[in-house]
Amino acid sequence: MPSQDDSYRSIEHLQANLGVVVADLFTMLNARMSDEVVPHAITSMEYSLLWYCLEGERTSTQLARVLPVDGSRISRMVTGLVDKGLLRRRRRPRAPAGGEGGRADDAA
Repeated sequence: MPSQDDSYRSIEHLQANLGVVVADLFTMLNARMSDEVVPHAITSMEYSLLWYCLEGERTSTQLARVLPVDGSRISRMVTGLVDKGLLRRRRRPRAPAGGEGGRADDAA
């Protein structure tokens, strides 16, 4: 029967390898998605952004939370998709005093 130390080492081994497995899966999925979306002149990340926006309007901040890119890249992706006619952008009205702050872009 394995000792408690062996069990801890096994768990540590699984945790260490899990990151590698997840990264490999992400790479394979991204490559497969790229093959599918290239004929439509969009990237797999742009496709992911569009897919997320199918659920409803999203702010750039919301998009940056679910996609593994920074806010400036989100902005460039949204602009590109708007230019292609695949997405529309609108300004949200200013929040009232004491609200959540200024304006933000929505993508839908």
